[in-house]
Amino acid sequence: MADKTEDAILEFFKGRESSLKLFRLLRRVIERNCSPEIKVSKTQISFGEIYKYIWVWLPQVWVANRPEGSLVLTIVTGGSLTSDRIVESVQPKKGYWTHHIIIENEKDIDTQIEDLIKKSYDFYTERLDHKKQQRAKKKTRE
Repeated sequence: MADKTEDAILEFFKGRESSLKLFRLLRRVIERNCSPEIKVSKTQISFGEIYKYIWVWLPQVWVANRPEGSLVLTIVTGGSLTSDRIVESVQPKKGYWTHHIIIENEKDIDTQIEDLIKKSYDFYTERLDHKKQQRAKKKTRE
């Protein structure tokens, strides 16, 4: 990981040590299952290569009554998921669902979260395979 990315992560969590600690634990779980590129923006940290498939952001504690130091993990899948850990699911387009999960403490980063991360990564690889198939079909027509 580039020092520039690490510096950006530290800046993102500046003054939020407990959130940074949760992020580091969550990142280990993500990277145990896949090796995504990490991009830090002003409001979120995204994981993915061609497509992003995992995002981590800080909840609006004053609006949603979320605990200080918590994180929101957002994953994408090809369908709706049922889990007591998911606080909101949205289908922005056909065949594409986003799921928001609140991470409040270390115990929240468990096998259920790891399974949800795997589902998001599996959806990512399915999208890549589909894209390759579309390109191959296009080439055969030319």
